[in-house]
Amino acid sequence: MKPNPQTTDFDRYKKSEKEIQPETTAARGRIPSWGSSRSWGSSKTTLSKSFTNLSKTTTGSSRRQINARNTRKSNESISTESMKIFRRKIKASMELKNDYNNCFLAERKLNELICESTVMKLLEEHGSKLSTPTDISKLSAFICKRAKRVFAILVWAEREHRIEEFYNNNFTDEWLPVRVKSPDDECYEVESLAPNCTNQEAVGATFSTWTDGDIDNFCDNYQWPFLAPVFHEKQFRYEFHQKSRMPFLDKGDQKKTNFSFVEEWTMHSDHLQIRANSTIVS
Repeated sequence: MKPNPQTTDFDRYKKSEKEIQPETTAARGRIPSWGSSRSWGSSKTTLSKSFTNLSKTTTGSSRRQINARNTRKSNESISTESMKIFRRKIKASMELKNDYNNCFLAERKLNELICESTVMKLLEEHGSKLSTPTDISKLSAFICKRAKRVFAILVWAEREHRIEEFYNNNFTDEWLPVRVKSPDDECYEVESLAPNCTNQEAVGATFSTWTDGDIDNFCDNYQWPFLAPVFHEKQFRYEFHQKSRMPFLDKGDQKKTNFSFVEEWTMHSDHLQIRANSTIVS
């Protein structure tokens, strides 16, 4: 008489594993509790949630990478030859131009470079690069009257074609500087640090189509050479962002007292306004 084989827990597990294996290929490597379908189901649910979260994170990261690649492709040769020459003029006009972390464009040079005749000519040659048929004369007037720094920053960053977005959202120099407000995976929102900015929604909308990399470069690097402060004789106390560039040219002596260090600096004359015989003199 042949002995009756006994069915063990291990055999039952192997059988159930074959039955459910096609559904749980993605969960392979997750060890279930012996003979407990409820435990297996629980583990499968946990894995499903984990894979879902991973998928969301990966999708968000991939989306930004794809946007960055597409933007780089769309920006290839976006600058006309006149824009390239104008960018070199801005660099040549910088104070401390060989010191990347401290160089700045003085007020007088900004006004000389961003004038209506120059801007009109640049925009007329650059018109085909704009995304919408914007009125060049109105755009030029907007830049020269209210957005000289904005335009200079965009040219410096090789993103001059984005001036339309600032124009359409009425984003002027008064809203500079800007920073990233919420650098999370779902929303990369930009806000103005200017105390007189009354429309943060328009600020966010201006940068809504930008890639994360372009936003970071604008906020962390490109805007600061064009935002050196101007000091006035009647204002004694100032507060500056840690990335602000002072309009200093040369460092003089340093003196130490019991309470402080005192440094002597030479300031660019364009950034110091004092009164002489009721006339503001720079």
